[in-house]
Amino acid sequence: MTSDKLSVLGDISKSHLNRRALLSGGVGVAAISMLAACSPGGSTPASGSKTTTLGSGSSDDVPKRAYAAVVTAFQKKSGDTVKVNTVAHNDFQNNINTYLQGSPDDSFTWFAGYRMRYYAGKGLAAPIDDVWEKIGGNFSEGLTKASTADDGKKYFVPNYNYPWGFSYRKSVWEAKGYTVPAKFDDLITLTKKMQGD
Repeated sequence: MTSDKLSVLGDISKSHLNRRALLSGGVGVAAISMLAACSPGGSTPASGSKTTTLGSGSSDDVPKRAYAAVVTAFQKKSGDTVKVNTVAHNDFQNNINTYLQGSPDDSFTWFAGYRMRYYAGKGLAAPIDDVWEKIGGNFSEGLTKASTADDGKKYFVPNYNYPWGFSYRKSVWEAKGYTVPAKFDDLITLTKKMQGD
């Protein structure tokens, strides 16, 4: 993958920067990296351009449009063709085993961490360390670890991140004597206490 293919993101990032644009940019980084990573598997016509397929479970409107925008920009910039196979999210997730053991697309969207490691360990995903050599500096240690399988190779490019939070009723906490945890270990201790109450 060349830096001019990544510059597509620069064009996208100059537009309105809001939460959606930021998420789209994240999707773009991952999509372009995934597309570049799977180029050897795609078909190459005599003209030198490649056709690559991308399996996606991102069927909701916003991510689907984000992928479409990135694919269009990638095709324009690279001259390659990308065929996106979008499947309803739950169907994609429920059928991932069959999909990967059958005739999967050249590249596909999936989850990081243990879910990715499972399929990498079964030989159903290909390592993309060459892509990480170029983009690895853009990711935190945690995201890098979540993209690394048990064999030490990278099989995943993160394309979004979202927070998990807690909501609670202060009156219930006061009645039970709970305090807001300051550290993760405090949270674990609190959850054990709550389970016992």
